[in-house]
Amino acid sequence: MTKQAYNALAAELATIEKQAGLYLHDENVDAENALDAGLEEGTDAYWAMMLDSAAMAAGGRAEEAGFDINKLVGRTIY
Repeated sequence: MTKQAYNALAAELATIEKQAGLYLHDENVDAENALDAGLEEGTDAYWAMMLDSAAMAAGGRAEEAGFDINKLVGRTIY
């Protein structure tokens, strides 16, 4: 899991946000979660946590709005 995978998911979520009018992604929250876990910024572990955080947050935010993030993205992420 890399920065590239995180950025790809972030781009997908941004597109879905625009299309569906939802709030799904916040890079600052993802970074805060990774740093709070004690991970060094830029490491593979950091980007893995960023990716997990983005997927979990998007899943929760989608559920709160009455949507299934997996259906919106077209694959299972949450």
